[in-house]
Order: sequence, then C-alpha cells, then structure tokens
Amino acid sequence: MFLAVALALGLGLAVLWIAGLVYHAAVWLTWLEGGAALIAFGLAAVFAVSTSAGMAGSGLLALGLFALWIIALMAGGALWLAWWTFAFGCAFLLLTAAAGSRVPLQHRRPA
Repeated sequence: MFLAVALALGLGLAVLWIAGLVYHAAVWLTWLEGGAALIAFGLAAVFAVSTSAGMAGSGLLALGLFALWIIALMAGGALWLAWWTFAFGCAFLLLTAAAGSRVPLQHRRPA
C-alpha cells in the first residue's frame, strides 16, 4: 500500500514539475520539484524492501519539501508552485505517520 501511495505522490510531483516547465515558473524551483519526484520514485522502491527505511525516507522528503516551500515563499517563486510543494510535503508527512503506525515495535522482555 505504501509503495502505491509513494508512486502516486511521485507522479503528482512529476506533473507539478511539468506544469512548472510549461508555465515558466522559477527554474530552480521547477527543477527541484523534478528532483523530488525522482526521489519519491526511489522511495517507492525502498518501501518495497523495508517499511521502516521507507518511513525514514518519506519523513526526510517531507522535511525537504517543507524547506523548499519556505524558501520558495521567501524568494518570491510562483505562489501556486510553492503551495503545491507544501501540499505534497503534508502528504509525505501523512505517509510517514501511516507507515510508522504499521512498523511493529520490538519490546524487551523483563529478565
């Protein structure tokens, strides 16, 4: 399930990248969105192997997208692209939380 969600979010970031190219948004922001899409596709492959590693990667990608959102707002990038970046950051944060709820905790037994 997490693999499919990561793929869908990666596809959404790729669409956002293409929209940024078509509408001539800030070049740096557009290409960083494209890089985030590639990372999201790689993250889907990580989720296929390990949920806990995918959870960590998803959390890091969410933090990166939030940082990109703040920088885009401060630098005067396209507002629509900045706010979509925020939305995808929230989506990856939710994916991290959902994956974290599914990772089994290892409990130590008292001696």
